[in-house]
Amino acid sequence: MRRVDRKAIACPGSLSSSDSEAARERSEARAHYERTPPPKAAYKFGAYKAEDVRTALTALFHGKCAYCEGFYRGTQQMDVEHYRPKGKLSGAKHRGYWWLALSWENLLPSCTDCNRSRTQRLVSLAEDGSVRYIQNVAGKGSVFPIAGPSRAGSQLDDVDLEEPLLLDPTRDDPEDYFRWVVKHLQFPLVASAQEGTKEARRARVSIDVYGLNRDGLVGSRSMLIQQIALEISNIRALLESALELPEEKRARILGLANEQISQLKRHEHAKSVYSTLAASFIQQEMRKLRGEFSRVLDAIFQGNAQASEEA
Repeated sequence: MRRVDRKAIACPGSLSSSDSEAARERSEARAHYERTPPPKAAYKFGAYKAEDVRTALTALFHGKCAYCEGFYRGTQQMDVEHYRPKGKLSGAKHRGYWWLALSWENLLPSCTDCNRSRTQRLVSLAEDGSVRYIQNVAGKGSVFPIAGPSRAGSQLDDVDLEEPLLLDPTRDDPEDYFRWVVKHLQFPLVASAQEGTKEARRARVSIDVYGLNRDGLVGSRSMLIQQIALEISNIRALLESALELPEEKRARILGLANEQISQLKRHEHAKSVYSTLAASFIQQEMRKLRGEFSRVLDAIFQGNAQASEEA
């Protein structure tokens, strides 16, 4: 999960226009829920899935799931997900946040695995480092747990008084909540960054509900980590070769190493798959390289800094 500035993309016209399908649905939904006695069935919204909404969400998140950072384009259709569920709440007598069903601020792009609740195979690491698999229900569905007693029940209530336990990357910075555990290249797992805190609780609930350590997702992350590890191994080989040469003959090999170090940054870009995992792993491995090859790497980084100043 990666922090995203929702203001980077304007609210789609189909949601904001006063004569749109969304405006009609808002009016109908209000009348539906004001009936006496209250209706048993939820109003069926559809305008939130308009093409311009899908386009805007795809642009905002670079074609990635808001929760797991996996690409959904090319393999599945994006689920236009409601952060606060629109029709009902699992485990609570609540009609859902129907008045937010067409709110741009409540919509996120999701892959089907993060969004649809069902039994999934989840991965965890035991204290001894061994890998464990469990079958459990994961996927957000209509789940929306809160920490306190204050839950908005109608459009007259202030949702900002709630204390959501699920993270929203347009409201929260995931870096404050998550850390990456890459003890085995085959099993890169996301974990709570701050145990024993409110942040830790939100992190754990989000990991469990979104299924952020499900087997297939962990496997996809592993492929990326192994690719990055191979690139770093090539850099290490170049640095080892450079150390075997006299200083005056190192320039060409150090230049190649510098190019490959620069290429690593593409994995950290917001448009890249699992970019926060990549950034964490690269930083970890670069610290190791700096410890092993401080002399030659310091020369590279000093040269880069000087070039930046001159530019």
